[in-house]
Amino acid sequence: MGRVDEPTLDEDLLRALRNTPDRSVDQLAEAIGLPRTNFGRAPSSRVRERVRALVDEGLVEEHGKRYRISEHGRRLLAERALE
Repeated sequence: MGRVDEPTLDEDLLRALRNTPDRSVDQLAEAIGLPRTNFGRAPSSRVRERVRALVDEGLVEEHGKRYRISEHGRRLLAERALE
């Protein structure tokens, strides 16, 4: 399995949250197409780590166990789309 670099993973997560807010970590892993393990579970630990970093950077807001993109995250995606 190839390693997806973190900037690409972060952008994928932000896009998934922009398109459908209020997702859990497992739902995010599924939305960005990370493969499931042999036991049918999403590899949420890696996604949880990146989502936590995005929350710390102010790009994602945490609401209980659900997440949504912040206004700052929306602006970042818009800026990157214009590049």
